Amino acid sequence: MKKKNKKIKVICENLRSIYNVGSIFRTADCSGFVEDIYLTGYTPTPEDKRMSKTSLGAEKEIKWKKYKSPITIINKLKKEGYEIICIEKINNEKEEKDLLSTNRNTLFEINKRNKENKEFKKIQKNIFEYTPKKKCAIILGNEVLGISKKVLKKADKILFIPTLGVKESLNVSVAFGISVYKLGGF
Repeated sequence: MKKKNKKIKVICENLRSIYNVGSIFRTADCSGFVEDIYLTGYTPTPEDKRMSKTSLGAEKEIKWKKYKSPITIINKLKKEGYEIICIEKINNEKEEKDLLSTNRNTLFEINKRNKENKEFKKIQKNIFEYTPKKKCAIILGNEVLGISKKVLKKADKILFIPTLGVKESLNVSVAFGISVYKLGGF
């Protein structure tokens, strides 16, 4: 298979699972598109040897750097001409009672998230209906909380992966796999 010329950077914001991060490294290497992975906030790094269980050594093939804040690297990449793409599903359709029981969220968290969602839902797009026009950075968010509002505000695009089943979201490493291959041009 011939490698395409798409340049993709990856920003992981506050991912919890070292195994998800390891899987992201492995998928990034397999795709051939990813130049760098930026691990921000409390996202684990390859310095933790447990990562190799899922990365299978890919953390040695992909350049990575740790940043306290994702905003620092987003601003840098924007100046370099990268399109900032958040992979996030914005959903206002669940009722409060459903969210309270299934996700164990507090009413305060739900109301705050619904207010934020109204702002971003207008600009989100199905990933399968979008092709980046230039090099891009894919941003992945926390497995439970998603991408923070401050990062969503910096996005050029917010893309979602449609789901047809009962569950509304994919595992972050699975979502990354779909995203990197789609946005890379396969």
